[in-house]
Amino acid sequence: MNIAKTVGMRIKHLRDQIGETQDDIAKLLGTSRPTVTRYENGKREPDFNTIVKLARHFNVSVDYLLGLTDIPVPMPPAADPITLNDVFAPESIDSIRCSMTYKGLSHDISEKMDNPLYKDILTADYLKKLASGKIQASHEIVGILADYAGVDSSFFYKSNTPEVPEEDCAETAAHGESGSVLDDKLKAFISDAENVEYIKFAMSLKGLNMGHEKLSHLNKSLLKNRK
Repeated sequence: MNIAKTVGMRIKHLRDQIGETQDDIAKLLGTSRPTVTRYENGKREPDFNTIVKLARHFNVSVDYLLGLTDIPVPMPPAADPITLNDVFAPESIDSIRCSMTYKGLSHDISEKMDNPLYKDILTADYLKKLASGKIQASHEIVGILADYAGVDSSFFYKSNTPEVPEEDCAETAAHGESGSVLDDKLKAFISDAENVEYIKFAMSLKGLNMGHEKLSHLNKSLLKNRK
């Protein structure tokens, strides 16, 4: 597909999403409705200034209008703690999905992020493939998921750390801190639909930035006084 047709399809799609007419776009651009029709039909390619104006109007990136990315909203520049040693964690998708179906998660992301385009990008099939590890998520996709779940983007990554020496593993096991057992328990807890409210509560506590030590103290106080 050539650029003119891609731009045209995306202009029409975005215009329809917000309920504007070709006359509205023509007025915005200071041109005629037939010109907008030719843009949308791919018979005329908008110049760069027009594309920039449309991108600002629809709140999408220029790259999206040109078909260079399927992510509508550009990621804001920020310090990215994710390194090349970190890989996407497929299980994180089911962690935020909880009891919803993948289709339900797709719809919920679109609704809560107030962007119907996300439903076309984060489809049920796409989310299912992410959860199964068949495909990897880009930083842009992770950014959207993190904003939706209200967590740091690091939640969706796991470290590719070097293999731990045997003596270190033995010492860890002696203290009862076996990583594999803990992971299995966490996975079982997260996948249980009855624990959804607990998970949401834990996420809200994380947002308080109280630190593990204070939360641990609070937990001990609750356990002590539960009778």
